[in-house]
Amino acid sequence: MVTAVLSSLPHETNAHPPLESSSLNPGVNCRRPSLNSTLTGVVTIANCNQIRIANLILEYGSGLRIVNESNVILQNIIGLGTVTIEESEQVRIFNFTTGVSITGSDSVLVSGGFSQRRPFNHISVSSSSRIAIRDNLHTTITLDNDSQVQITNNNFSPRCCTTDFTTLRMVDVDHVAIMGNRFHSDLDILGLNISSVKIANNRIDFSDLNAVSLNKVFGHFHPG
Repeated sequence: MVTAVLSSLPHETNAHPPLESSSLNPGVNCRRPSLNSTLTGVVTIANCNQIRIANLILEYGSGLRIVNESNVILQNIIGLGTVTIEESEQVRIFNFTTGVSITGSDSVLVSGGFSQRRPFNHISVSSSSRIAIRDNLHTTITLDNDSQVQITNNNFSPRCCTTDFTTLRMVDVDHVAIMGNRFHSDLDILGLNISSVKIANNRIDFSDLNAVSLNKVFGHFHPG
């Protein structure tokens, strides 16, 4: 039996379906937290700080929203829903199969995601900084107005049944490193208005259109 764990941490330490606002949970009591192991609607956790959530199932169309939090660990979050991080910092997401959306956040690690090939696996990041995306499988990534992003050691093999997609899309990104990844899609890397980018030690297994297409690159460009 899967048990969801929501607890306060000690002080020392898109292609997904849209989230329906009608199912929004008013919140979770930070002092006496409880969360069902399976979510069918949307649960919002805000202003708690230093929390850990583990072993949670998100049904299709459901979601977990983390808003204005600091020092968060999300682990073993599975299912067909979406995890949304908003205006938060020091967030770590491990071992997940849900979609991930990050907005207006700082210092976020996304790792160990998407063990299964599905056409809607996706990670989106917007208006955020110090983002690390590493050791994930079978996913696409969108970056929009971000800075200090590291995309490393991911295996971007086909998500499901086709190579007709773009693996990594970047718009208005400042300082991005793309290293040690494996690509296999019609268009692997597409970028517009990129300032200071390093692309090194990646493996291109397949690219029907372009492996890398960058338009308006400013500052330093380090191909490799």
